[in-house]
Amino acid sequence: MSAGDDDARSLENEFIRGTCLVQQDQPTQAIQSLSKVLASSRSFRLLNNIGVAHLRKGDTAQALNAFTEARNIARSDISVTVNMAIARHLKGEDVAARSILEEAVRSHPKNGMLHFLSGFILKKLGEHNLASAAFAKAKGFGVNTDKLQAQDPRTWCLVHTIWEK
Repeated sequence: MSAGDDDARSLENEFIRGTCLVQQDQPTQAIQSLSKVLASSRSFRLLNNIGVAHLRKGDTAQALNAFTEARNIARSDISVTVNMAIARHLKGEDVAARSILEEAVRSHPKNGMLHFLSGFILKKLGEHNLASAAFAKAKGFGVNTDKLQAQDPRTWCLVHTIWEK
């Protein structure tokens, strides 16, 4: 095994460790671990997970920076889109979140989480009829909208678990 293989395995291990820490709601440690990988990789999966960790830590500005960079790399990735919309909402930018979600729903009309988030944002914006329709679509795709609405939106974030340099 070459030194390059060891380095690649080390990066993958840090990504996996950091991702596990995000999922265990240990954002500070997750950021430390995932940041070690940033020097060698700017993958959208890595940036997404760093964004989730920052969001769960309460640093919306850093989360948005990571999600924006990830979205520039992989505009059609559902996880990044969902997380970007959640971050915009938490920053008080529901109109921006709505715009992101409208585009995503057009591209992925069978994604229940996108419909749920759309309904959630529409409800916040006072668009109750549109929100009800979006929630109905989400329920049709198996999303428990009542349960999700009772949770902290930071817990809705989607984390990538597959390493890809």
